[in-house]
Amino acid sequence: MCATDGLPVGAFVAHGRHVDALRRALRKAAWLKAGINVTPYAEGDATGAEAAAALPDADAPSVLRAVHVTPLGAAAMAAGGAGLPTAIEGLLKQQPGESTAAVRWVPGLRVRSAACGFGRPATRPWAAVEVVGVASEGGDESGGSSGSDQQPFTYSELFAGIGGFRVALDSLGGRCVFASELDESAQKVYHKNFGDCPFGDILEIGTEEIGSHDVLTGGFPCQPFSNLGEKQGFADPRGQLFREIIRVIYACRPRAVILENVANLVYIDGGSSLEQILQDLSDVGYDVDWRLINCSELLPQQRLRLYIVGLRRDIDGKTDFRWPELPVLDTSLAQVLEGPEVDNDTQNMLSEEQFAKLQTSSEYMQDPEKRLAQLHAKARTLTSGYRGGIRSEFVFRVGAPRPRYFTVRECARLQGFPESFVHCGSEGLPDRNRAYHQLGNAVCPVVVAAIAACVLSAIGLHRGTLPSGAATSHGIEPLPRGPDPHRGLTASALELLLAASPTDTAESLQLRVLCEAFLLGGSSGVPSSTGCGRELSASDVEGLRRLLTSSLPGAQTTALFAIGRVAYLEGQTGVAKTAPAAVVASGGLLGLVTGCLAGANEVQRQAVTTLKILSTFESVVGPLARDACALQRLREFMQDAEAGGSIGRQAGEILQNLGVLGNGSPPPAMGTVGCECA
Repeated sequence: MCATDGLPVGAFVAHGRHVDALRRALRKAAWLKAGINVTPYAEGDATGAEAAAALPDADAPSVLRAVHVTPLGAAAMAAGGAGLPTAIEGLLKQQPGESTAAVRWVPGLRVRSAACGFGRPATRPWAAVEVVGVASEGGDESGGSSGSDQQPFTYSELFAGIGGFRVALDSLGGRCVFASELDESAQKVYHKNFGDCPFGDILEIGTEEIGSHDVLTGGFPCQPFSNLGEKQGFADPRGQLFREIIRVIYACRPRAVILENVANLVYIDGGSSLEQILQDLSDVGYDVDWRLINCSELLPQQRLRLYIVGLRRDIDGKTDFRWPELPVLDTSLAQVLEGPEVDNDTQNMLSEEQFAKLQTSSEYMQDPEKRLAQLHAKARTLTSGYRGGIRSEFVFRVGAPRPRYFTVRECARLQGFPESFVHCGSEGLPDRNRAYHQLGNAVCPVVVAAIAACVLSAIGLHRGTLPSGAATSHGIEPLPRGPDPHRGLTASALELLLAASPTDTAESLQLRVLCEAFLLGGSSGVPSSTGCGRELSASDVEGLRRLLTSSLPGAQTTALFAIGRVAYLEGQTGVAKTAPAAVVASGGLLGLVTGCLAGANEVQRQAVTTLKILSTFESVVGPLARDACALQRLREFMQDAEAGGSIGRQAGEILQNLGVLGNGSPPPAMGTVGCECA
């Protein structure tokens, strides 16, 4: 059953003289809510604000107070008070001579409930909020926008961070009417860039404060699902915060939902966590689809993320949602790096001691490329722990005295944030290092903008050409809209990409040429991708074939990455209706994958990684073991000292999986395909 009430909340209500004892007992039991945990409380029709204002001494013993608890404590109270602190248990009982108990439990009470002193009109941070929820003439019953091209759509941003979703949806002409973010430093960055200060803890906020809007967005906490965490999924309290998204959706009924999280959410718990999320969204009335999309198709960073789209079933005029067609632009890290002066900045450089420690580390000695960024390839995934140690990758250009970290601006470019975006450490915002954490946690605005444009088209909020919001806001000349309407939906996202790139360089001019060629559908042959899902459809296979036969290394690595991920999902969850590995083996893709073993360095690496995954499937073992050319290349990788490192080890694992390690030929019954690669 779907929990539309969100996480359990509530408070103990008592007169002021009991508040200190209540807080001590709750803190000892780990039930006391963090942050604001004591508020005024008013009975009946009065609000807590009115009650507090009417009393000259708000801390007087006779003033009613609400002491708010954690979801753990609220859940225990809902279950009958299991684990209730003894001190509070006594206060909940009516004492001799007293007409009522000293303390009572009020379930569902939130810090910002009206009874606790907050009311919607006076506390909303957005000046124009009064118009939200009033349907325009000709609009639908949802209270959202009418769908006119001239009227902006409205949206909310839950778990907003520094505003990645806002950057994306503002570029499409949207108007943000609500945002929530717990971290105070991120709130300051958000306010600096947008002029609005997000609400704090979503658990404190009633849905009546959020109101009606067209699109709900959210990058709910990823730590419970990330490979870098303990991978507890919904057993982690932070994982349970997804229930707050369901609460808001159920109450506010947005036309569409766009969510983002780490790719590992697809695999964790054998896929059951993702299935629960999809089921919850379906239960509250939404048709749901998901896709894994790597921002490396547009930006020079390997960042695979899960995107979930939900469209409300009862919308009139809704069309089928199609994932965006993204150009594979073959960008490289070198294109977003700042000038050589930052290589000598001590704020960025490793110290001599740090460099010495890096050089003697086993990982570096085994394969330096694991720690040094490959300037003509893609950066590794930027994480919130960047500059925190083992997960960092360093830039070491010719002429630099020592390796250095990425600068904040370089990280912003890797993520697709416009050059004008202000981060911590600039324009009065303190703590430069905090910017790395915030950017590592952020969504990629360029990818979100492309997805959101397709969502708006599907739900009828834009029937014509989407506005050039990014071009207007960032001084970018608008890109042309070509003859293909669906491809044209990515134009605003590509303008945002240009706004997130260094200007007036040969690389930026070439990037614009490629974007224009993609939109106009010219003869340049800019390949495209739509990411990958649980299965490989016929159109997916054809798209992968085009990428694998492209002359662009970036296109080939994109396809290899997608094939590997879909196969990995099959191995982890076993829930695919059609076996992707078998499709690869029988659909003519396997030969193209093995052909990539002779490609550029980054293509070879990705091909070996993908084949390592595929070689665990029986449907692939036979044909791969018969490919003498592929076997020869794998043995060369394993034995060649220059290849070394991970590529050599993975090649050995593939041969071991095939049962041919150390053997000159596969088992006789299998036969071999002749090799002409020599």
